[in-house]
Amino acid sequence: MATTQAAAEAAVPAEPGAPVGGGVDREFTVKARSQRQQILRRFLRNKVGMTGLVIFVLLLVFGFLGPLVYGTQYSTLNSSAQSVPPGSPGYPLGSDEIGRDLLAGLMQGVQRSLFIVVLFVVIALPLGLLVGALAGYFGRWVDSVLMRFVDLVLTVPLLVVLIVVASNFPSSRTPLGVGIILGLFGWLDLARIVRSQFLSLREKEYVEAAHALGASNVRIIFKHLIPNALGSLIVWTTLAAATAIILEASLTYLGFGVNGANQTSLGRLVSDGVQATTTRPWLFYFPGITLLIIVLSINLIGDGIRDAFDPSNRRVRA
Repeated sequence: MATTQAAAEAAVPAEPGAPVGGGVDREFTVKARSQRQQILRRFLRNKVGMTGLVIFVLLLVFGFLGPLVYGTQYSTLNSSAQSVPPGSPGYPLGSDEIGRDLLAGLMQGVQRSLFIVVLFVVIALPLGLLVGALAGYFGRWVDSVLMRFVDLVLTVPLLVVLIVVASNFPSSRTPLGVGIILGLFGWLDLARIVRSQFLSLREKEYVEAAHALGASNVRIIFKHLIPNALGSLIVWTTLAAATAIILEASLTYLGFGVNGANQTSLGRLVSDGVQATTTRPWLFYFPGITLLIIVLSINLIGDGIRDAFDPSNRRVRA
């Protein structure tokens, strides 16, 4: 009897405005997030991407703020501390055969390698975006001419092209010169990516509506197409940056990269240290591990950004 009465009371609808659940009045509001906020939220919740970002920030602090704290210049020579092992007084990571501090060299090498990466991106990104946008948007003979040129250059391995160019311009074997060479020949893959994106985006309804309203081709490209291809551009930038570091190290190891008495990079330190692996292994392993960590952190950031821009990804909820 008591059970039937309780059920009947529960079935009676609540009056409008009456508190629900024991006198607690709750209001639920859902705040709409913009696409940019959703992307940022997905990236911040991506453990892989955030791990790479933290490591990369620590490397930036090590390379650019470390010399200010450490106070020792890599160019400083000490004839009484030649080839000292790691842990020696005043040389935490040891020194090379002419008495230069390896820790100071790593800091300077991180600076130079990241400078090469920035220069590469600044040159390659606009070139690849321009060629890919023109080929994908206008199509026809513009697409044929530009893409045949890209395909022709891609038939030759990029490292071979870089070696040929560097060998003909010996004065370019500095961080500035290597960054420019990498940028001038590192945009080909991006052009193909942008072209494929534009071939798909130019058929969208909003592009046709912009045409109908009299928008110019320049406005459509910069206002409607490039923002919608931004995810691919950012992902390519991160992954290509890691590739640029590896290419710089490869060029330097082969003798066509950073060279000179006062010039250094992580690739140069690895190249110099590989000759002393058996007698002074710290000269090879410390720069090699640092180079590996930089490449790994950038790749992790790229994976996190790619997942953040992918709406179908459910591993990280927005």
